[in-house]
Amino acid sequence: MFIRNLILSASAFTLAACATVGEDFTTPATPAFAPESFSITSNLTPLNAEPAHDWWTRAGDPLLNTLVEKALEENRDIRAALASVNAARAQARLTDTLDRPIGEVTADYVYSDLPGTEEFNIAAQSQFAVGAGAAWELDFVGRLQRLEDAALADLEEAVWLSRDARVLTISETADAYIQLRTAETGLDIA
Repeated sequence: MFIRNLILSASAFTLAACATVGEDFTTPATPAFAPESFSITSNLTPLNAEPAHDWWTRAGDPLLNTLVEKALEENRDIRAALASVNAARAQARLTDTLDRPIGEVTADYVYSDLPGTEEFNIAAQSQFAVGAGAAWELDFVGRLQRLEDAALADLEEAVWLSRDARVLTISETADAYIQLRTAETGLDIA
């Protein structure tokens, strides 16, 4: 009776383990915010396009160029964002290796010679041991794949946040410089 219940429980557990962790993520459909008659068709840059890297140089002001370059070099938020990108990349590489076999080889040597044991006729002892092991986690339920997906999503988030920090630094520097020049022009006029 006990063995039959054990076999039934093990079978039920095995069948439950074969289920996947969850469905693959799909981006939900974006609702239309305006009717077609109000839609604007123009040559606007798509949101996922890379912004122009040197848009502030179009002003033709060498001082502004110098200020922006210095701000990009010395900004701590950008450094922290780049460190987050590097950490996310390392995590993604690590989770990519989880579905591979892991091997291990060990060797151990012990020598013992206790002083004062000669009169008891105890000789020095040497022991040598060698071992090997291997492990491989099979991804029956999709856990490893979900970890990889999450790590790649974290990496993408870190990359976008670092781009955001860079764009914010540039725009704030340019804005402060334009406000300064505007105030100087106002003083010259007054």
